[in-house]
Amino acid sequence: MERSINSVLNQSFQNFEILLIDDASTDGSTQKINEFSDPRIRVFTRTELGPGGYAARNLGIERAQGEWVALLDADDEWYPNHLEKMNNLFLEYPEVYFMSCGWQTLKGDIKKENKFYNKHKKREA
Repeated sequence: MERSINSVLNQSFQNFEILLIDDASTDGSTQKINEFSDPRIRVFTRTELGPGGYAARNLGIERAQGEWVALLDADDEWYPNHLEKMNNLFLEYPEVYFMSCGWQTLKGDIKKENKFYNKHKKREA
């Protein structure tokens, strides 16, 4: 989880808020969340476990104050220019209401990319 949060805090595009949703976790992540002191971080707690994570996402979307919402799970991370690229796409295509991106998975030294990522990875926003 720390890796995920740090990947957002270290973005080249810095105009964002971070909403962390504690989805009734019992793994000690609440204590780790409280170690972060960045004023852009807001923490919300659900007391009953949400099936599949959708309830936590819905709470975050409901409480978001920004114009756009980007979702990131606790075991994922972004490249340092992810939000900058997404913002540049929005500036280039302001009529768009939804944006998405491809992803890579890393297991040990093996990196896999999904088809969408491979198709568009050379495009610079």
